[in-house]
Amino acid sequence: MIQIQVSLHSNGCLKSLKAEGHALDYKTAEKGQNLPCGIISAVLKTGSKLLYVDDKTEAEGEAPSAGKLYIRIKSIKRGKELWVRGVTDMLMSVLAEVKSVYPDAVSIDVRFENNQED
Repeated sequence: MIQIQVSLHSNGCLKSLKAEGHALDYKTAEKGQNLPCGIISAVLKTGSKLLYVDDKTEAEGEAPSAGKLYIRIKSIKRGKELWVRGVTDMLMSVLAEVKSVYPDAVSIDVRFENNQED
């Protein structure tokens, strides 16, 4: 199962995201044939790259091995909150859709923080 933990600021902007694991049948599916893994991998990598575009955020992240990805936004540049909120909304929408189609393959835990300085 792909386990995703998301922390959002009270304004809806991403604070951190941790994704670990593989979808069911990962080991038996041929490379490139596991749809939930492929979709989530693509959307998380794309979302991560969008957060770094034009220095909109001060962020850190890593994908230390297959099935693991971490993102943490330290700060959002002044006036860039709407951009980050849009990227966050895209990430959350796609993740929710994948979970609805593959409920046994994806677990998503979302929590909200009180303010942007948390």
